[in-house]
Amino acid sequence: MVDFNRGKIEEILQRGDTAAHKALPVLIQLKTEYNPGSTAGNESATEQTAVSRESAVEETIIHDIHIQGNETLSFSFIYRLLGIKPGDVLDTDVITRKIMNLYALGYFQYIQYHVEPIFDNMVNLVFTVKERTLRRLRLGLRYDSQYKAVANISVKATNYLIPGIRFVNELQFAGLWRWYFKTYYPSRGLDLPIYPYVHVLYKDIPVEFTDGYGDKIAEYSDRSTTAGVGLGLLFSREMTAELEYQYEKMNIKTSIAPADPNLFPVWKDKLRKLKLSLIFDTLDDVLLPRYGVSANGVYEGSYQKFGTDFSYNLYHLDLDVYHTLFSRHTLRFHGFYGDGSSIPVYKFMCQSGPEHFAGMQYDQLRAGRLKVLRLDYRYQITESVFAKLMYNTAFDMELRDRSGAYTPHDVHGYGFGVKVLSLVGPIELIVSREMRICSVLPICRQ
Repeated sequence: MVDFNRGKIEEILQRGDTAAHKALPVLIQLKTEYNPGSTAGNESATEQTAVSRESAVEETIIHDIHIQGNETLSFSFIYRLLGIKPGDVLDTDVITRKIMNLYALGYFQYIQYHVEPIFDNMVNLVFTVKERTLRRLRLGLRYDSQYKAVANISVKATNYLIPGIRFVNELQFAGLWRWYFKTYYPSRGLDLPIYPYVHVLYKDIPVEFTDGYGDKIAEYSDRSTTAGVGLGLLFSREMTAELEYQYEKMNIKTSIAPADPNLFPVWKDKLRKLKLSLIFDTLDDVLLPRYGVSANGVYEGSYQKFGTDFSYNLYHLDLDVYHTLFSRHTLRFHGFYGDGSSIPVYKFMCQSGPEHFAGMQYDQLRAGRLKVLRLDYRYQITESVFAKLMYNTAFDMELRDRSGAYTPHDVHGYGFGVKVLSLVGPIELIVSREMRICSVLPICRQ
């Protein structure tokens, strides 16, 4: 058993291959000594046998496939996802890649395999699997200065009614409302795992606009209902792509706003759009990454030919790179780039909050075009206590509304934080400050 690091797996396979070739002369000697049809001590015969033996190893054929340990998922379901069949040439690289694809689907706790020789150049391939828990319930509670206390209930289920089908159901409530439901089913229609899916999202999230002095000038609830159907493609455990058609119904009315109908109208738009997402993730940990890269690219287009009420397009790319030096010193580089055309105010890209931009409130950093660079340094004081320094800048921004486009000044921010891993979860305190008085908000026009 090994972890999910592809480089380690390939290194282990290479070591095994090298060791097997080193042992080849001994195996050939045993064959010549105990095989009456061979001539012991005949150098040319030995060399010929070595060549034939290497050729035979390279052309080993899979005679049959066995799967054991499965309790809920059927043999045919796992066999179809595996994509290996009798008559294929035995290739450990291919088997490793197939197993990694199965891991990425989330059905199994572990997968092992071994070969059983049955005839010359033919083997049986035996997989031993352990399935994950079919249903998981998670409860959570978080608190921040923007939304106060927010409760979270998450339910994940597998093999409900249909073998292999998966459900994700998540509800957040109290300081905000957000309900998300998704169901998907993996397939083997192509050489890569694909999965059709359906999702529904309802949200009602308070959003504030503030002026250049930090005073609130507008408040509305980002309220909408979205239904979508799409197709996902699992390139590997690290990379996934999804293409989705969505219908979104906006229901937004500002509760506090200046008399500016161009900037803060009532939004009742019915949007019909396409969304393309590409996710790449090699991070070694979710809560405290030490190594790896995470990149998330999104394109969203609302087209008039679909009968949408508002035509626009936007795209953005999030990038995080982590690297640790001398076991305790971790650097994080964060970059964000977002742009588009005819983007409505309620679709402005946001990079506020301590995880994205230190020194700004949760809703302050919103724009139709936005670029952010950030560098964090994290030091591990003890096994469960971490200190962090951060600096970030937002530049080349543009705010667009029906009356025109506005370019704010660049913004800089810095901060200091402490994170403690406690029995109830990670607790983090961040103190940050913005380095300019003027913030990147619609009221702050140049």
